[in-house]
Amino acid sequence: MLENLLNLNQGEELIDIQLLMRGSWVMLAVLLLAAVLYTVFSYRSVRKVPSKGRKLMVLCQLIVLAILVAIVAMPAAKVRYTKDYRPTMLVLVDTSRSMGVEDKRITQETLDEALKILAEVPLDEEVSAQDLRDKMGLAEGKSRLELVRSLFDHPDIDLVRRVGNRFDLRFFSFDQGIAPEDGADDAAAWLEAREAIGEESPIGSAVKEADRRPRSKPARLGPGPPAR
Repeated sequence: MLENLLNLNQGEELIDIQLLMRGSWVMLAVLLLAAVLYTVFSYRSVRKVPSKGRKLMVLCQLIVLAILVAIVAMPAAKVRYTKDYRPTMLVLVDTSRSMGVEDKRITQETLDEALKILAEVPLDEEVSAQDLRDKMGLAEGKSRLELVRSLFDHPDIDLVRRVGNRFDLRFFSFDQGIAPEDGADDAAAWLEAREAIGEESPIGSAVKEADRRPRSKPARLGPGPPAR
C-alpha cells in the first residue's frame, strides 16, 4: 500500500519512513499552549450555546489548530528505498584498416595468446614452446579483427554472456564515425558483419559519441554456450 502511495516503480523496495519536524519546537509548544487556553476559555464563554453548536465550534477550532501546527512544525517524511538497476557498458570495436593487419606472431607470448583466443590450445593450461611452434600455422593469416571475433565466440571465455549478466551491453563499431545509430541488438550478427575498411580510429571521440547516443533496448546476446 505504501509503495503505491509513494509511487515506487518496479525494482524499487521501501526500507523505512521517518517523520521529521523541521519547524521550531519552542514555537510549536507555545502555539499548543495558547490553543489549549483559548479552547478552554471559549468553551466556557459559550455555555449558553446549544451542545451541537459548541461541538461544531470546537471542531472548527481543532481544524484551525491542526493547520497552524502544520505551518509551524513543517512536517516532512524521510523515505529510504532501494532501487535495482543494471549499468550500461559500451562495447566499441575498431574497424579501421589497422584491424585488418595480419600480425606476425613469432614470439611465444603473442603466439600463445593468439592460439588461446582461437581456441586451438587450452585456455587455462601452460602450453609448451614446441606445441606452439607446431600450431603456428593456425594463427597465420588471422587479422586483428578476426581475433576479436574469435574472442567473442570463444566457448570457454564466453565473454558476451558473462559480461551481459552484469551489464546492459551496447555495441558500436568506429572508424571515422560510429555505427549503428543506437547500438546493435544482435551481438553475434553485428560483429560478423564488421569490416576493417575505415581510415582512422579516434577512440576518445568515439566513446563520447556512443555515450551521447540515445539508449536502445539491451543487446540480444543469443543462446550462447550453456551456463556453468
